[in-house]
Amino acid sequence: MLGYIEDAAITLPLKNGWYHTADQGQMHADGQISFAGRSGDILNAGGYRVAPREIEQVLEACPGVQEAGVTEVEVRPDVFVIAAFVAVEERCDLAQVDAMAARHLARYKQPRIVQQVPALPRNPNGKLIRAALPQLWNSEL
Repeated sequence: MLGYIEDAAITLPLKNGWYHTADQGQMHADGQISFAGRSGDILNAGGYRVAPREIEQVLEACPGVQEAGVTEVEVRPDVFVIAAFVAVEERCDLAQVDAMAARHLARYKQPRIVQQVPALPRNPNGKLIRAALPQLWNSEL
């Protein structure tokens, strides 16, 4: 971005005339821009770079899923897998969530763990606190 509309007096650290955020996006042929996540949120799935928001959008389209948060969890020392934490309605079947991921995501993007949680951790502005997701993982389930 070039700056703020309301307050031109705010000085931003610029790089080649642009303010660089950690946001990642994709510009489509029709000029639309879609948000893909933040650069610090990118997951490494078997050497592939994966945007967790792409996975979350697929899971949130599953009937009964209210919200989803995706991150990596360490299942054994130095072994990380993609895990999805989903807040669901009572009648949601987690097998359907797995099936939806299998239909719409490449195998390396599919969560190896899908765990139901009462709610996702959010900051006061309502933004997902992705760094808090690994603490939700319960290996006993």
